[in-house]
Amino acid sequence: MGKQFRYYLLTTFSFIIILISACMVKSNDREKQFWQWFIANKTRLYEQKEPQEKLFDELSRQLNKVDSNLTFEFSPVHSDGVREFTVSADGLKKYFPVVLSLVSKAPHIDKWKINAFRQRIPDDYTTIEYGKETKSDMTTYTLERLMIQGKLR
Repeated sequence: MGKQFRYYLLTTFSFIIILISACMVKSNDREKQFWQWFIANKTRLYEQKEPQEKLFDELSRQLNKVDSNLTFEFSPVHSDGVREFTVSADGLKKYFPVVLSLVSKAPHIDKWKINAFRQRIPDDYTTIEYGKETKSDMTTYTLERLMIQGKLR
């Protein structure tokens, strides 16, 4: 290899390393800024006395600074005084690492439980009607095809 080609490779490789490092730092900074904003607004978020649309739009803007594919939800305040804040990728597996990274950097906040991904809701179930039968199950849903005399029944 010639000196120019080696110089080109070294320069390109160095540029890629710097670019990757800059992206990682920006991501960490955005996560830190989000949690700083959350802490500064924790009472507003906990009490939710102002119109939810305004509050949630503001929260969405802050969360979108981390990644525009993230979404959130709140639980009601539980009997122990804890409210849950859940960060989700809305089922998009590609963004699961972003959710995990953000939630792993969450500081301890009194009266809050921070979750990665939507949690199962007790007593939340779906009913599936198939013909004259009704089947429901809180944890799994299975639709079976019964073939009788070559017909789906």
